[in-house]
Amino acid sequence: MSEIIVIGLGVSGLACAMELQQQGLSFTAFEKELMPGGLTRSERMDGFTFDYGPHVILDTPKLFDRLSLELEDCACQSSIFLNTAKILSIPAPIQHHLHHLPLAQRLRVFSDILCRNAKRSSATPGNFQEHILSQSGQTLFELFFQGYETKRLRFPLTDIDASMPNRIQPPALAQLFGVGATGTQSACGGHDARFKYPRAGGIDHLPRAMSATLPHGRLHFEHVLSEIDLQKKQVTFANNHQAFFEHLVLSLPLPDIISLIKNVPKAITAAAEQLNFSSLYILNVGLDKPLSPSWAIGRIPRQDTDFYRVTIPSHYAKACAPGGSDSLTVEVAHHPQRYPLSEQEVRQRIYAGLKQLGILDSQDSITVEWLHNVRYGHIIYGHKTRAALALMVAYLNQNGVYVCGKYGEWRDMLMSHAMQSGINTAHRIIAATTEK
Repeated sequence: MSEIIVIGLGVSGLACAMELQQQGLSFTAFEKELMPGGLTRSERMDGFTFDYGPHVILDTPKLFDRLSLELEDCACQSSIFLNTAKILSIPAPIQHHLHHLPLAQRLRVFSDILCRNAKRSSATPGNFQEHILSQSGQTLFELFFQGYETKRLRFPLTDIDASMPNRIQPPALAQLFGVGATGTQSACGGHDARFKYPRAGGIDHLPRAMSATLPHGRLHFEHVLSEIDLQKKQVTFANNHQAFFEHLVLSLPLPDIISLIKNVPKAITAAAEQLNFSSLYILNVGLDKPLSPSWAIGRIPRQDTDFYRVTIPSHYAKACAPGGSDSLTVEVAHHPQRYPLSEQEVRQRIYAGLKQLGILDSQDSITVEWLHNVRYGHIIYGHKTRAALALMVAYLNQNGVYVCGKYGEWRDMLMSHAMQSGINTAHRIIAATTEK
């Protein structure tokens, strides 16, 4: 019997297992797929490497020191196709490149900043839209955030809680005139103009390197969790394998965790019903010729296209495409009630939009295509989500169950944050073990 069981070997589960091992604690880990990584995985087709979603490494927690992984320093241009009558593209993030806007719009932003600085209201925003407006002002909200966030989340911004985790930076007066601007444009949301990516190509090299540090005999793949019995402290898998635990770590999506618990209290089931999310169609395309855009990440708030982000991975990771070729990744958020889309519809709309924006001039150069659906795409914080999360997490912790990672904790995370979540969970178990 293993006292510590880790289920789900995405980067957060792997980080938890690595930290447990580092501290000398024994564990057994289970993963439903044939390999580790979760969504941090890659697919290889006809010489192209496609990640399950665009992934870059913005920060490297200390555990990277233990990995046999060669990373490449990358920097790429990022662009925004603004919500204007004519196609207007400026570098991202928009708050750092306001001097690229037409004069009339810059004057409006200038007025917004002055009004914001004069009011300095201490009133707490009542919803996510009010929060964005308090940070960005009306002009930038209409130009970018309103369209982009609505397309990305597929929920009305007024229905989302103001406390939803976000990374929106307020504009500054100096940026209207290019003061402090640099030639290097920011990637991936504007947090850093530079990032890292596996030199060999494919983000799956990261979870492979992480799992290589762990004892092979403690990792079990193709084990699909089917039931959690908190009274017996037992987990059961679809292949009828059973295991007992003192401490259980789960990085599965929180709604799935609750649904797997035997005899779960009605209050906890009701809380799980407050967990909203949108799904993602991700279209990966391999082309037999280079793409003309110089940027690698494009954000599209425009309402005349369905996708909110386009990435050209081969512009920052050459190993992801054969020589003389390029790869393209397009993300479209959808929801079964709020924004239903079939695979056929999404393909048609993506290609029409790519042509409209001048990103792709013809489908003739496409040599390979891979469309897949990510059920749990973006986490949505409704006005009751935080209270529901507190109730569920307290219930799980009282029964020796810990959640980690983006979908386990049910909050937006960058990859490095997900790994740190796993490390933090390991420390909580270590502390609980020490107390005994």
